[in-house]
Amino acid sequence: MASRLFWGLLLGLVFLFVTLQSQPWVLLAFGVVHLVSQLEFMTLAGGQAPAGRIAHAVLTTLLWLLLSLTLTGGLPGVWLLVAVAVLIVACASAAVATGLHARLRLSSESHYAVWSVLLITLPLACVPLLLDSTDGGPLYLLLIGASWGADSGAIFAGKLLGRTQLSPQLSPKKTVEGVVGGALAAGLIWSGAALLYPAAAARLSAGIAGEQWQLLAAMCAVGAGLSIVGLFGDLTFSLFKRQAGAKDYGAVIPGHGGMLDRFDSLAFVAPVLLAAAMVW
Repeated sequence: MASRLFWGLLLGLVFLFVTLQSQPWVLLAFGVVHLVSQLEFMTLAGGQAPAGRIAHAVLTTLLWLLLSLTLTGGLPGVWLLVAVAVLIVACASAAVATGLHARLRLSSESHYAVWSVLLITLPLACVPLLLDSTDGGPLYLLLIGASWGADSGAIFAGKLLGRTQLSPQLSPKKTVEGVVGGALAAGLIWSGAALLYPAAAARLSAGIAGEQWQLLAAMCAVGAGLSIVGLFGDLTFSLFKRQAGAKDYGAVIPGHGGMLDRFDSLAFVAPVLLAAAMVW
């Protein structure tokens, strides 16, 4: 556990430092995250040659980059059409690589290829747009707090108090106590952020006016709620992992279950937080 916490903290701080510099660094960092996550996810499917997995990861990362740049105004809207074309090619390449043209049915690898776009590419394309918004810096830090903060809180609470398993089939180590601890950790992080970024906090709490304690309570509730959204992301990816009979996604991060182990909850929280910021 000590090794997991050390590497998680070290890499988390490095990642935050890099991504808070400027948009090119954000694109570089999340481009690497996306590429490795796609490779890990497609490896779960099995049956596809390494060259096919690499081609899919590269094509979907290009799709992610095109979507990110187009949504943030870095490219004209016509590139969305190019992005759709890349998406079609990416999914088709995975299908052909596993003999879909001969079997005339949806193969397991093609199934994973489609889900990899829906669960990884599209959600992560929200992150650069989130950073490009009015409250970009605060929102991005709150995104990290809601996902990584909840993960850390869940680990500590689960180790100390965990008794009741949440979903033994999908994630045997997760407990109800850990989930509560993660929600509290995310809520406390969001409440603390309200003191540092009052304007962003007022927007995300649906413009609640009145005493400061009301704002803190509202931010705590939103942070805890987003931690539950992240939990669904974690369990959704765990479903694919269990179906594949795999324990981890990969070994790219020492002490962790792979790149997806760090970003599965964030992928679900990012679009929800972006939607909240756009609505409020």
